[in-house]
Amino acid sequence: MIVYISGGKTVLNNVMFFMKNVLCVTVAFVLLSGQAEAKIGDALSVSGKQAVIYAAPNTASSKVMNVDSKSKLIEMERQAGWVLVTARPSGVQGWMEVKSIKAAKRAPLKRAASSPATARKALSALGPVRTVTLEDLGYRKGHTFRGSQAGHVQDFYFKTPMDSSVRGGVFRLSYRASPMLHGLSNIRVFVNDVPLTQIVAKSDNLRHEDAIVLPASMFRGGMVKVSVESGTLVDKNLCLDIRSGGGFLHILPDTAMDITYSSIDRSIRDTWRMLPHTVSVSLPAGKLDAAQFAAAMSVMELLTNAGRKIDIKRLPEVGNIVIASKSDIVAEFNRRGARLKKGFVKLKNGDVFRTPTDNLNLVKSGGMVSLAVSEPYDVQPLYLIDGQWEQLAAGRHYDINKPDYFYSLRALPKDSNSEYFTMPLHQLNTEPHYVARETVWSTTLSPHDLPSGTRLDMLSLNIVAPVRWDADPTYELYAFLNNVLVFSKRLENDGAKHNYSIPLPVEYQQQYNNLRFVVQHDIVSGDCFGIMPTDFVQITPDTSIIVKATDTEPTKFSGLSQYFSSGFDTVIAEKFLSDPENALHLISRMAADLPIMMDYSRVSFVKESEAIDPSGPFVAFGNFNLDNIDAPVRMDKGPVEIRDKDGQSFFSLNVLPKITVAEIVNGSSAQGLLVIPSTQAQHDFSEKLRLIEGDVAFIDAHGVTLHINSKQPTLAEVYYPDTKDWFAVLGEYRFWLLGLLWFLLSLAVVYLFRIARGRHEGDDHDVEMPTTEDLHAQRMHHTNINVEDDDIPPASK
Repeated sequence: MIVYISGGKTVLNNVMFFMKNVLCVTVAFVLLSGQAEAKIGDALSVSGKQAVIYAAPNTASSKVMNVDSKSKLIEMERQAGWVLVTARPSGVQGWMEVKSIKAAKRAPLKRAASSPATARKALSALGPVRTVTLEDLGYRKGHTFRGSQAGHVQDFYFKTPMDSSVRGGVFRLSYRASPMLHGLSNIRVFVNDVPLTQIVAKSDNLRHEDAIVLPASMFRGGMVKVSVESGTLVDKNLCLDIRSGGGFLHILPDTAMDITYSSIDRSIRDTWRMLPHTVSVSLPAGKLDAAQFAAAMSVMELLTNAGRKIDIKRLPEVGNIVIASKSDIVAEFNRRGARLKKGFVKLKNGDVFRTPTDNLNLVKSGGMVSLAVSEPYDVQPLYLIDGQWEQLAAGRHYDINKPDYFYSLRALPKDSNSEYFTMPLHQLNTEPHYVARETVWSTTLSPHDLPSGTRLDMLSLNIVAPVRWDADPTYELYAFLNNVLVFSKRLENDGAKHNYSIPLPVEYQQQYNNLRFVVQHDIVSGDCFGIMPTDFVQITPDTSIIVKATDTEPTKFSGLSQYFSSGFDTVIAEKFLSDPENALHLISRMAADLPIMMDYSRVSFVKESEAIDPSGPFVAFGNFNLDNIDAPVRMDKGPVEIRDKDGQSFFSLNVLPKITVAEIVNGSSAQGLLVIPSTQAQHDFSEKLRLIEGDVAFIDAHGVTLHINSKQPTLAEVYYPDTKDWFAVLGEYRFWLLGLLWFLLSLAVVYLFRIARGRHEGDDHDVEMPTTEDLHAQRMHHTNINVEDDDIPPASK
C-alpha cells in the first residue's frame, strides 16, 4: 500500500512534471510563434496601463521614457524577449519587454469609399500618408486621350516602399471629358493588370474626381502599375464615330496615389525611394570643402535624374538629406537639445549615428528622419539603391556593370565593316498586339542604353503580320524616329516573319531617341457598319538595333553624351565652394539633361585666374583663363555681342549679365564642355534645358534663349566690339571698303582704257623716221634732179 501510494505519488509527480514541461513548451511556442510572425514596421501598443522604454535590452539600463496605453509604438527589431520600438510622434527609440506590449488594433480600410475625401480620411487613420501626383512623375500636363476610339490606354508607375509595411492606398483619378462624348464613354482602371473599377465619363468639360481604394496586397515589389483605359465614343452611329475624330478625355496632372505605410527608420533604401517630390538638401553653413561639394553635386544629379525638385538649405535647418560632417550634425543636435534646458544630455557621435564609421546614416530630428551623408562622403551606395542603378556611372570605389543585354553585343559578320555592332532591342515590348484599326509600339533609348563610343545606325525589325485573303485589309508599317517618318512599307500577307532594315539618320537623332512603329490597315470593301477585321501582329523579340562605333569629336551638344561616356574630368571654379547653391543647381540640371554622369572622384577645384589644360575630355564650370583653350565665345576679349548676318545686335552679354554661356571648346588634347555661369541669374530650372543643336548656347533663368553653330553661322554670330582684328575691321567697314574698291577698280578701268586708246591712235598715224642712209640717198636724189634740170634748154623750160 505504501509502495502503491509512494508509486502513486511518483506517477503523480511525473504527470505534473510532464504537464509543466508541456505548458512551458506551449508558452515558448506561442512566444516564438508571435515573435516569428512579428514584422518590422508593425504598430504596437502597451498591454497594460504603463510601461517603460529602456536604453538597452535589459532592465538595468537607463530609462528613456514612460509610455501608456495611448502611446503609438512601431516595432523595429526583436531579440531575446525584447523589442526595439519607435515612439510616435516624438521619434524616441528604445527597448521594451515583450510582455509589456501587444499588437495595436488597426482600423479596417474599406474597399470602397463614398468620395475621395472620405477615402483619404480613412487612409489617414492608419498612419501618415505620402502622396505622389502625375505631375511628380513628369506628366506636367497630365495625359490626354484624343479622338473617337474604344482602345485608349496609358500606364502609370508609382514607387512603393520595399522594406516598410504598406497598409493601403487610394488612387485618386482626376479628369475632365469633352461635351462631345457619348453617354457610353467610360473609364476603366487596372492595378497591376487586375481590373478594379469602371466608371461612366461625365462629359461636361468640368473637373471630376473618383477614388479607388487599394489593399496592401497591391503594393509589392517596390512598384505599383496603374493602367487607365478609356472608350471615348461620340455617337451610337459607328460611321459618325469613326469619321468625326472628335472628343477627348484629359487625365489631369493632380491625379494622385496616396500610400500609407509604417516607416522603418533604419531603412536607407526606403528613405531614399520615398523622398518627396521637392527634396530639401541641407549643407554646412559657410564654405564647403571639396568632398562636400562633390557629394552634393552627385546627390543632386541623382535627384534631378529622378525628376525631383531640390531646395537647398544651410544648417541649422535640417532637410530630407543632410550633407555635413558627423561633428557638425552632432553639434547641431546638441544646440537644439540645449534649448530644452531640463533633461539635456550632451550627445556624442555614437548617440546619433547607429554606425559611426559609415558614410550614410539615418538621423532623427523631432519627427523627421533624414539621410545623412558624412565623411568620407562616398555617395556610390546611393547609385546601388537607385531603381535604375544599372544605367548610372560608377566611380573608382564600386564596379557597377552595364545591363545584362550588353553582353549580347556582337560584331556583324567579317564581310561587313567592323565598326558596326548589333544588340537586342530589349527596351521594346514585343508582346503580340491586337489590331482593329491600328496599333503602336514605342520606346525611348537613352544614351546609357548604348555601349560607350557608339551611336544608332540602323534597326533590324522582324515582324509577323496576319495571313491575308483577297477580301482582307492591307496592312502597312510606318516607322518614326523622334516623330520623323523614316520608313514605310506594305507588309507581306503570308503570315511569315519578315525582316526590314530601317535607317536611323544621324541628322534626326537626339540624346533621347524615340522609336515608334505603327501598323494600320484599310478597309478595302464593305461599309463602316460592318464588323471590323481584327488580327494579331507581333514585332518579334529578335528585333535588334545596329550601332556604329564613332570616335569623332562632337559638333553639337547632342553628341556630348557619347563623347563623355568613357569618363571625363570635372573642373569647377574654387569660388563656388563659398557660394555653392547656384552652381549646384546648374551642374545637376545640365548633367541630367545632356545627359552625362559626373564621377565625384574626378572633380577638382581651381582658381579662375589659372589656365586650365585637361589631358582628356573635360567639363569646366567657371570663367577660367583660356590661354590653352580654343573657345567660340571668349569672355577675355571684352564685351561680347551676338549679331545677325546684317550686323544687328541680338543682345550683349555685358548688358544682360543674367546670361549663362555653354559651349563646346577644344583643349590641347581633347574637347570639352565649358560653362560660364552667370553671377546674377538663378539656375533652379523647372524645365529641361534641351541642349541639342549647335555648339554654343545662351541660357537665362527660363532655359536656352539662343543656340548657334559657331563653325557654320547662319542666323547669328559672335562679335567683340573692343577687339579690332583684320576680320572685325573688314566686317565693320565692309560697305566703305566695297565703295573704295569700286572706285579704285573704276580708276583702273579708265586708266587701262585710255592707254589702250592711245596705242590704237598711234598705230593709225605713226610715220617712220628716216635713217642716216635714207637721208643721204634722198639728198643724192635731189642733187641728181638739180643737175638734170641744168642740162635742159631754156626754150623747153
